[in-house]
Order: sequence, then C-alpha cells, then structure tokens
Amino acid sequence: MDYDHQRLSYAQARETPCTGCEATCCTILPLHDFQIVRMQDLDYAAYLLNFERIELAWLSGTAWRVHYRMPCSNLDPQTHLCTVHNTPAQPNVCKRFNAYTCFYKRIFQSPEKASDTYLRVDRRRMALLSQMFVFDGHREIVGVPDLAGAAAQMPPLEPIDDPPVPPAPMIEAYEEAARTGTGLPSLRVRTFRDFDHPCSGCGAMCCSWLSFPHAVPQSVGNLDHIRFVLGFEGIEVGIDENEQWTVLVRTRCRHFRDDARGEGRCGIFGQPQRPLVCSSYDASQCSYKYRFGQVRPERFLRLRATEFDATSRLFQLDEHGFVLRRPGYTEIRQAIEQGWAHEGPLTPASS
Repeated sequence: MDYDHQRLSYAQARETPCTGCEATCCTILPLHDFQIVRMQDLDYAAYLLNFERIELAWLSGTAWRVHYRMPCSNLDPQTHLCTVHNTPAQPNVCKRFNAYTCFYKRIFQSPEKASDTYLRVDRRRMALLSQMFVFDGHREIVGVPDLAGAAAQMPPLEPIDDPPVPPAPMIEAYEEAARTGTGLPSLRVRTFRDFDHPCSGCGAMCCSWLSFPHAVPQSVGNLDHIRFVLGFEGIEVGIDENEQWTVLVRTRCRHFRDDARGEGRCGIFGQPQRPLVCSSYDASQCSYKYRFGQVRPERFLRLRATEFDATSRLFQLDEHGFVLRRPGYTEIRQAIEQGWAHEGPLTPASS
C-alpha cells in the first residue's frame, strides 16, 4: 500500500495504523547503529551484507542501521498476531510501541522510492553505492552521495531467500553437560609455538557469527529490551569476563565453503571483493574460536531466551526500576548451570 498517498480524516487517522500491517515490527530486528565516515566503515558495511538475514538501512547523513530478518518466536505465522499479546510474557518494548510513529511500516512496507530520509540497502545496492563515495589520501570520506539522488538510481532489492538459522551445537552440548554433570572438557596447557596456525581446527567461527555491542543493563527497561531481542531465533546475548555485553547473531557468510576436513574456508579468499575486515583480521588475537568453538568457554557466557529468567532474577532494582546491583559474570554462569543441573537431563519430549 502507498501510505504516502492516503488521505484520512482526523477520526480515521486516530484509528490504529496496525490494521492490515504485515507485522514488520515482529519480523525485522534492529541490531546496531553505526556511521560511515571512512573507507573502512564502508568496507564493514559491505562485510555485514555478506551474512544471511542481514540488511542495512541508510537513514540520513552518516547514520546506518543493521537489521536482522527473522520472525519473532511469539508471532503466529498464519494470523500475523502476537501469541503473548497483553500477557506478562510480552515485552514492554512491544506493549508500549507507538504505532503512530512506526518506522517499520515507513521503511519496509511503503513502495520503494527516492527519499531524503532512508534507503534499504542490500549487496547489489551497496556495490553501486560504494562507487559514489569520494575519499582523500587518508581514506577519509570527503564526498557523500545525496541520499535521495542515490536512491533514485538504485535497482530493486534482490529477492529474499533466507536459509534456516545455523544450529548451535556447542551451547547445546554445554547445557547437556551441566544437566548431567559429565562431558565438560578440561583445559589443555599450550606453548607459544602451538599457535603458529591459529585457524587450524577452527571451523571458521568468524564466518558463522556476528557480534554487536550492547549497553550493560542499567534499568528494568534495558532488561526488557534484552528479553525482546532474545525472542528472535538465532539471537543470543554474550557476556565476557570484563562484564561487557554484546548481541550475537547466529548466521553465516554467503561465501563460506566447507573443505574436505569440514573446517570451512572463504570462497573468495585472495579475491578483490573479499572485505578488508576479513583479509586484515589478526587470527592470533581471535575471540571467535574460544567463544563459539568450545563447550564451556572460560571467559565468555552465551544467553538464550531460555536463560533470561535465571539471569534477570539476579538483578536488584530500586522502586523506580534502576539497577542497584548487577550480577557479575561468574554469578550468572553459576545460576544458569545450577538451574540446568536441578532440572536434570533433557528428555526427548522436552528437547
């Protein structure tokens, strides 16, 4: 529907704008905002678009937003209605969302047109957009295309064919080991020369995950937003030993290829179109392998929707909803593991 050319009376405008909507707010998850001010930022944007279910929006000026295409687990795919509407399980992010200022409908359901406020960007559009930027000798951007003018030159968005979310065998093995009290591997002591080939035996974890910074929860609203985010399949929240929180996306680069040993390789390795983010990555400082390639990482914890309640109960809030005491990384890990152990091994019916 072309909402820009609708003409409504005041009474009609006060009626809910959700009528006839495709529930885009329940199928598109905003993940991260960033700016493009140098060549490396543009390369980062192109890198993100290589991953399944990821799309960008150029909002205005240097502002860009990362979106994840995935229906919320509480969305009925047939009726497009929320299955936990007006229940305690529904996040306040959803209950209090102002549909009259909805940006989802404006960006994702209006006909594509030139605009001075937003532009949806996929890989094909990014390839054209990147040619419109101008850089100085330091690779700083000194010329930015006009958004409306660039939008008028964009081809249609590529057809969307999102594959299933990749499995999460490590965290599932971790949960099962904690439930049964068996199967957790012990750390092996290594020497410096053992890391001459740090990518060996990895399985290309850097091609299977995206990570975005998330503020440490300071209020009940922050915790509610985490509950909302975890409602989307493939999304987890990471907490490291320094109490840094991140939003994790279980996805896969389109250029990922399995080799004969099943370790995974880049399908465009050594080619000009490979992102600099990848070609200049220092594998000796890699955090992907120990975070996602181990059953129980010693310095990292992953939270799914099933672990949110156990985590949120550890926070102490004042009467206004602000955090008085925030649990540490070790305390959260212990609470989750104790909960799994108390519940016992998974049965076929509950798995």
